[in-house]
Amino acid sequence: MQKKQKNILKQLQELDKIQNDEIDYSDSDDLSKLDFQNFDFFENKKQQITLRIDNDILDFFKKMGKGYQTKINQVLREYKKQKHHI
Repeated sequence: MQKKQKNILKQLQELDKIQNDEIDYSDSDDLSKLDFQNFDFFENKKQQITLRIDNDILDFFKKMGKGYQTKINQVLREYKKQKHHI
């Protein structure tokens, strides 16, 4: 194991020894005000499907570059939110 890796491992082991009540959170933001639904780790797991999309729509998103499928998902999620409020 390289010296840097050993150092990181040692630091992680030291962090594991700290109890939650020993941590000073006074300079942290109030997490209760955050909208946790916007965090990726709270989203539903993704399911692979086959979806037929018009070429011009697909080209529009692909021109945005890497992550175009995620952008399509975000647009569909926003549409869902709008419809849910009706």
